[in-house]
Amino acid sequence: MSRRGRPFEPGNRFGRGRPRGSRNKTSKAAKELLNSTADAIVRKAMLMAMRGDSSIMRALLGHILPAQKEEPVRIGSLPMATITDLANASEQVLKKVTSAKLTITAGKGLANLIEARCEVIKTQELEQRVAALEKRR
Repeated sequence: MSRRGRPFEPGNRFGRGRPRGSRNKTSKAAKELLNSTADAIVRKAMLMAMRGDSSIMRALLGHILPAQKEEPVRIGSLPMATITDLANASEQVLKKVTSAKLTITAGKGLANLIEARCEVIKTQELEQRVAALEKRR
């Protein structure tokens, strides 16, 4: 008879084992030791970093500095109600990118938004045309 998936004998007196997610005794002991010496470890790491240990410096900076997030793009008002507005908005974005007032990445993001808005307008116009044709029938 296969025991696959059933590690305990029927009538097991010791329960089902350690609950999922709970730490074992070694992990608990290591965490307690680290917590009790954390100040000294951080001081030592800071000294090593100040003496030029680049690997410890990178590790410390990775924890000290927050992860860089994208900054909001401030380009001003871009009317986007009509296809003509979208063409003008696209031209404004292109000018800002080529004059180094916007990064290429930010420009691409705005171009994607303009393109998505263009698709919405085209879909709305198509829906209106179809409705008008159906009404004529």
